[in-house]
Amino acid sequence: RTTTAPSARRVVVHELDAWLASDEDELELYQVTASERAALRDSVAPRLLRAFGRAGRVHVMVLEHLEGRPLDDITLGLLERREWLPVPVALAVTTALASLWSCPGAPSLYLGLHDVLISATGDVRARPKLSSEHARQAVGAAVMVIEAPLAYMAPEVLRGAEPRVPSESYVQGSSYSLGLLLYEMLVGRLPHVEGTTTMWEVASRILNEELPSVGTLRPELPTTITALVNRMVARDPAERFDDWDELTRCLTALQSLFEPME
Repeated sequence: RTTTAPSARRVVVHELDAWLASDEDELELYQVTASERAALRDSVAPRLLRAFGRAGRVHVMVLEHLEGRPLDDITLGLLERREWLPVPVALAVTTALASLWSCPGAPSLYLGLHDVLISATGDVRARPKLSSEHARQAVGAAVMVIEAPLAYMAPEVLRGAEPRVPSESYVQGSSYSLGLLLYEMLVGRLPHVEGTTTMWEVASRILNEELPSVGTLRPELPTTITALVNRMVARDPAERFDDWDELTRCLTALQSLFEPME
């Protein structure tokens, strides 16, 4: 439901179904949702006004309605014309999305390329899903982790619970997810999803198969870009970034190697 504020800004209520065992569970979910969305206030996510509701239905009110073209539509459209998303554009989008995880107190997030919007003016915005919002849905958390966000999950996250507070392992898992977004932007697809018919097949590939190097799918990529992506999506968490500042510095340094795009 959408209402128009006096300032002409749109206030949007996002509705979320949740199966809760008690009023206490409901209150806890509201509090966690509000605090975690508040932690995203300086990122590309919608800005939270409040979370509220009753009778097992959670509402999250934000100050804006995000508009733009989904990034997966853009990459697929380019592939149909046998074109690639320009490397500096992919790096700029990745840098913008990093703010979702790198801000202090950042929560655990689910984000796919279809959740990223590019506005008519070139602004990057995103509609991330909080893991806490999904934790009590359906028949429990075990069902939720094999739904839509599965393709962007790190192997170790699939094997166990993702940390709820920022830590070295949190950064490694989150930078893997961000690396997959960059991977998909550069080549237009995720190999572990192609040709699969069930989410169980996707999970098996993530757990057991190596991702092809992005450089083998797009050979003209600079070796510096290939090395960055390979490090972000390494199967061994110890080989990935474990510090958001270092990752952001790398992204910024690589962007400076390219001419500005209009």
